[in-house]
Amino acid sequence: MQPAANEPPAEAAPWQVEVGAFKLADIGIAYADAGSLVPFIASLGSLGLDWAATAEVGAGEPKVTVHGIKLAIHDIKIAETGPQAAPDPLFTLGHFQLDNAEVDLAQRSVKLPSWLIEKGLVQVAVDAQGGLNWQHLAKPEQPGQPAAAAPTATPTQDAPPQAPWRLELGAFKLAELGIRYADGSHKRPFAASIGGIGMDLAATAEVGAGAPKAQVQGLNLALKDIRLNDGGKTPPLGWDSLEVGGGRLDLEKHDVGIDKIALKGGGVQIRRGADGGIDLAELFAPKTGTKATAPPPAAKGKSAAPQQPWHIALKSFALQGFRLAYNDASFAPALAYDADSIDVNLNNIS
Repeated sequence: MQPAANEPPAEAAPWQVEVGAFKLADIGIAYADAGSLVPFIASLGSLGLDWAATAEVGAGEPKVTVHGIKLAIHDIKIAETGPQAAPDPLFTLGHFQLDNAEVDLAQRSVKLPSWLIEKGLVQVAVDAQGGLNWQHLAKPEQPGQPAAAAPTATPTQDAPPQAPWRLELGAFKLAELGIRYADGSHKRPFAASIGGIGMDLAATAEVGAGAPKAQVQGLNLALKDIRLNDGGKTPPLGWDSLEVGGGRLDLEKHDVGIDKIALKGGGVQIRRGADGGIDLAELFAPKTGTKATAPPPAAKGKSAAPQQPWHIALKSFALQGFRLAYNDASFAPALAYDADSIDVNLNNIS
């Protein structure tokens, strides 16, 4: 029996696709680039990936869900090579892992129940001319090569608004990540370092439709061995540890809340020379001949729309066992003051 002449054709049923279990195990990857400003190599010691998926395609908008995603990467390294290479890698990471993640294209959602990053080191250095070491990984500019033209927008009919992408991060954990920073572009070169960073948090976010929305809950941050060093025997500034507990943030409401901040140990050395100069201030004073420039002037025209003010509330702040040493050579004889242990406690700051 044939359909009537005016009867629309029946819609074809969508194709159903199921991938029960995909597994990739113990894959090593190494990438070498000799065309950058300084040659470098990037490597993954071991990569493993597991996932399953379902999909409907061929009728209307495709529906794809990838679930049970487990990604584990070990021994990540980025290091310069060749005669101009830095002696230490720019970046190392012992372990990166996602567990039971899910991506749903139809629902525009990403769920990350568990995300772990641990045992790494980031090296950042600025040379005497103000150049950043990570810029060495870029390709050199070719003389006379025209800049790529910006894409032109194609006029289209008004499309229906799309739902935002939703991100759920159940538990993020960062552990044992160190940072080293060296700066030779100032009046006096200095180095700063954090021996270890640990962080835990959970978060939700909506992006891609209107102003982004994000909420962070259960933020706990721990930093240890925080040091600022100018090459002397004793670091002029440092703390043994910094702890932040019970942090939360609401981007839409412009609200930040923290249960506690605690700075423990460490100290500061302030030295004033005979000419009145203070050594800590000289560490951050720029020297001539670097790439550092003054901030651009404010743009003229209409003033920006007023922004909702941020509300910040801190339940408790503690500074414990902080040492202060002050030496002033602008007097004759020189003055010296020392405080072996400074404790400060503040509550309900907003």
